[in-house]
Amino acid sequence: MSQREANGPDGVLASTGEAQGQDSGVSALRARIAARQPLGRSVQAALERLIESGALPPGRG
Repeated sequence: MSQREANGPDGVLASTGEAQGQDSGVSALRARIAARQPLGRSVQAALERLIESGALPPGRG
């Protein structure tokens, strides 16, 4: 079997049971990465939560 044939659709070696068992972990990781927001949006949301909770008074800076 060639290296290309041994690789799964994502190019990760998937010829062993261990590699196939990791497919669900890889899929979960890819889903988490796809759901991530850009850093700027994450920072903005965190600042908004701090201001709304009163932990960070508006107008400081």
